[in-house]
Amino acid sequence: MGQGNSVWALWQMGGAWLSQHLWEHYAFSGDEAFLRERAYPLLRGAAEFCLDWLIDDGHGHLITAPSTSPENSFLAPDGQIVGVSEASTMDMAVIHDLFSHCISATEILGIDSEWRET
Repeated sequence: MGQGNSVWALWQMGGAWLSQHLWEHYAFSGDEAFLRERAYPLLRGAAEFCLDWLIDDGHGHLITAPSTSPENSFLAPDGQIVGVSEASTMDMAVIHDLFSHCISATEILGIDSEWRET
């Protein structure tokens, strides 16, 4: 068996990242039927996963933890090369995009205003 590595072996935001392609398809095509029937249900599902995954960092911010950034590692304070942290930039950027796309989709489609406000 090979050696595992947290840098590439686990990334909880994979679904959220992949859902960006659904929004890109809508943004390019303007196909509201696609947005309503195919993209939005998956975008919302990915957003709900992220809402469940986020935790309060104790300073009033929602973060991902544990968090990894695919294909990225860094030096810990003790000098070890590690790949697991809190609130990796990749996680936070993907979640920001996903939430922004969900907000836009609900406004375009005129649906789920109560969910959007939570």
